[in-house]
Amino acid sequence: MADVRLYMPSFDTVQLIRCSPPSWMVRLGLEERGIDYDLEELDFGAREHRRADLLELNPRGTIPILKHGDLVLTEALSMLQYIDGLADDPALMPTGIEGARAVDLLHASARLKSVGMELFGYIMRMAAEERDPIRVDALIGQLQGELEHWEQHYAAAAEDAPLSLVDLSVMTYVATSAQLGLQLTPRFPKLAAAFARWKARPAVTRTWPSGWSERPLNVLSG
Repeated sequence: MADVRLYMPSFDTVQLIRCSPPSWMVRLGLEERGIDYDLEELDFGAREHRRADLLELNPRGTIPILKHGDLVLTEALSMLQYIDGLADDPALMPTGIEGARAVDLLHASARLKSVGMELFGYIMRMAAEERDPIRVDALIGQLQGELEHWEQHYAAAAEDAPLSLVDLSVMTYVATSAQLGLQLTPRFPKLAAAFARWKARPAVTRTWPSGWSERPLNVLSG
């Protein structure tokens, strides 16, 4: 299946956060499902994602982009669902009623993307000395409020539950927040435990952002 191609930023070229959570979750989906794919990493700072050939694929100028033959997908959650169907069972999403619930949860994770990227985008755009601390605290509070919902989700889930697309979507934002210094414990113990299990997966260790240090950045507080 070598005609599957993923366009995503080289994490080292993404200012400050050194990651792209939507791109990472898609790559993890390909890795977890064992799908052969070509990877084109783009220099985000040099705006390679705005190349003419990529704008033909996605006029919005955003990445990731997933191309499979003549099919082009530009939304990360759609990519995850499509990828899941490319490989044999067991899939990363259940079927039937449980599958419908899982899809609902997957699309609910778009809210985490919204609040996460609002925060990440602000601290990426503004130099440290220019950031409004009141604004930063408000954005952190917004993110923590959303994480409360996922704390409840993981509190109700079995620790040995199989990996799902929901985990890939949620955990890439949790990982980025933690790298920036957001404390998961003691406020989010179940989320922190789920994150530790997810972080140990071979696909995650293979694709872990190389620019991240063992010691989290002191960018976020609270």
